[in-house]
Amino acid sequence: MFAINRTTIRETYENDDRIHNLKVTQEHLDFITEAEKFCEENSPLPITFDVATCQNIYFSEYTYSDFSGAFWIKSLSGEYNSRYMMTLSKEIEGEISFSEKYKLADHPHEEAGDRTILFLAGTNLYDQMSWEIVDRVLYSNEAALIKPHPLTQEDSLKKLGHRYGWHRVLGPMDSGYYWFNKASEVFTTANSELMVRSMLAGTYRDCLTQIEQISRCSYFPFFTMNLAGYSGDEMKSVILDPASGIVFPSQDDWKDRIKLYFERSREFRGNFKPHTPVFPRKM
Repeated sequence: MFAINRTTIRETYENDDRIHNLKVTQEHLDFITEAEKFCEENSPLPITFDVATCQNIYFSEYTYSDFSGAFWIKSLSGEYNSRYMMTLSKEIEGEISFSEKYKLADHPHEEAGDRTILFLAGTNLYDQMSWEIVDRVLYSNEAALIKPHPLTQEDSLKKLGHRYGWHRVLGPMDSGYYWFNKASEVFTTANSELMVRSMLAGTYRDCLTQIEQISRCSYFPFFTMNLAGYSGDEMKSVILDPASGIVFPSQDDWKDRIKLYFERSREFRGNFKPHTPVFPRKM
């Protein structure tokens, strides 16, 4: 079931105004497009692509996004997503094959590791950034570097260079994974898949999203799991749980996993159905 005012993956990645000069690998696009179609055909509630969480815990819609080569379905309630994912198994073993969804360039020169890297959001999310944390890290660590998001406008890039020094600003079109693999300390936002990757790797240090905005961000459930003391292996187990809503192209049973997510999530949603007939906003 699709939402009336839905957006789709293919429309988004064919829209140059939204992704500019970013290029998505064809293999990745084929998988997430197939998964999108399967979800629209099997979702018990309306579903659309890449919408920020904006509903109460008894949600009425699902959303989905691409996540490091995977496809992730979740509800439009940040509170629900957090609670649901913390019901999943912490004991599943296995490896995850993450990949970068965009075609970006590795840095042309070999750089030493053991870096402190701050991965920023795109310009459209600068109003949600906690710049105080950025300032403190760059003040206290002269070796820390900023990795701008690929969708950083030229004016925003100039402001970063003028504020912190151009010698501390990496290329926005450099591969995020290249610099991630050089980092011993990672600061990133709750909208970045690298927050999850760094938590799994043990290099995560802090979130650069304003605290009042975090619950609306894509990776809020992992933020709460981190606060609850989940280890990287336990978070990996949650991702690999058959009912997580996160599926990888390497999983031959990914369609069964999507169906299981819809079944389990709808059942868990029933625990939060309100008895009081109150709508959240006034007309």
